[in-house]
Amino acid sequence: ILVEMEELSDRALTDALIAARARGCAVSAVLPGYGRSAATDAAARRLVAGGVAVRLVDAPTIHAKAVVADGWLYLGSANLTTASLDANREVGLALTDDDALALVGRTIADDLARGRTF
Repeated sequence: ILVEMEELSDRALTDALIAARARGCAVSAVLPGYGRSAATDAAARRLVAGGVAVRLVDAPTIHAKAVVADGWLYLGSANLTTASLDANREVGLALTDDDALALVGRTIADDLARGRTF
């Protein structure tokens, strides 16, 4: 599971990522290197404690909202926060196109490789 997100703090989703890691799935998250909310930092600490690889990227600015997992790709406007998921009007696409999966997956993997450890 690859996640690249501007803000990530929803408890149910962070719990799901930690549970996936506990089942043996490779789980990695890319977050902005600066300007994160305190809630995102707290969630990142929980993810790291749960074995999830969290990397911070300073440039380019991370504004992405993308998840690659099990042959599908989410691209959209929603951060993985309670506000984005429950209160805001957001839009997103779930795709299974192999070329799109590969392109976004490579981009996230590149960011993971050059990001610094949280």
